[in-house]
Amino acid sequence: MKLIVTGGAGFIGSHLVDRLITDGHDVLLLDDLSSGKLENFQHHSENPKFKFIKIDITEQEAVKNIFIEFKPECVFHLAANADIGKSAHDASVDLTKTFATTISVLEAMKASEAKQIIFSSSSVVYGELPGPVTESSGPLLPISNYGAAKLSSEAFISSYADTYGFRAWIFRFANICGPRISHGVFVNFLRFIKEDPTRITVAQDGTQAKPYVYVEDLIDAIMIGWKNGKEKINIFNAGNSPLVSVNEILDIILKEKGIPKIQINYTHEPAWAGDIKTYAFDNTKLESLGFHPKYNSLEAVTLTIQKIADTLD
Repeated sequence: MKLIVTGGAGFIGSHLVDRLITDGHDVLLLDDLSSGKLENFQHHSENPKFKFIKIDITEQEAVKNIFIEFKPECVFHLAANADIGKSAHDASVDLTKTFATTISVLEAMKASEAKQIIFSSSSVVYGELPGPVTESSGPLLPISNYGAAKLSSEAFISSYADTYGFRAWIFRFANICGPRISHGVFVNFLRFIKEDPTRITVAQDGTQAKPYVYVEDLIDAIMIGWKNGKEKINIFNAGNSPLVSVNEILDIILKEKGIPKIQINYTHEPAWAGDIKTYAFDNTKLESLGFHPKYNSLEAVTLTIQKIADTLD
């Protein structure tokens, strides 16, 4: 198939591009490289089935023209704001990077031959619902601008699907980890420890706990859901178990770095406005289609730390 991947230079997007190329698809990667990296996909540069165009996805007319010329059958839309905390201080970040990119893609689909969209949504659309949440849990009341923009994107994908005859697969990601990860608690802790291995500041009390999915398992989930989801709008939780706390992540990092003890200063405040302390997914829907993660949350966290511990600048 001819496929477009927006945000394909990023952490998750580049792993998705790897899989799609391996599966024999023709892939056009669109990314502005504001957070994605050339090194994440340069190994495909000589492949005739791969092409990269640097572009801001909010440039609606330019994106539309690319879609019309390339004639994709399906678009994997991952382009979004990567800094959730930043949008707490400036809502326009998610309005532009997370929501407006979705409208741009939908308008480009309408103008071209694309009839399928796979969208990377997030656990944050559920807000602070008690878990484990299912795909039908509600009401959906996000507590972050990022979550609001993701949920708004879901709503417009639904409306465009019904109005213009699209099909959609919406994946609500848990916390994702693995090689090429560029931000988040893993990266922050490793950089802080590199600067000062004697002390570290931890948000709240460190007991906040979430499910983690290894990025290769996530790509499996997307492929399985895309292949087997038969509805006009297919919504899937892509999660894992058990929950892993921030304190546990720090302990694994200290062990990996050979640091027996460190002074911890707990802030007793969220890392950012809108940060959800804990949540849990019900994965039954995706599991019924054959998704079974190779790594549980704790294994995914440990493997990620082992792979990236000595790679950060």
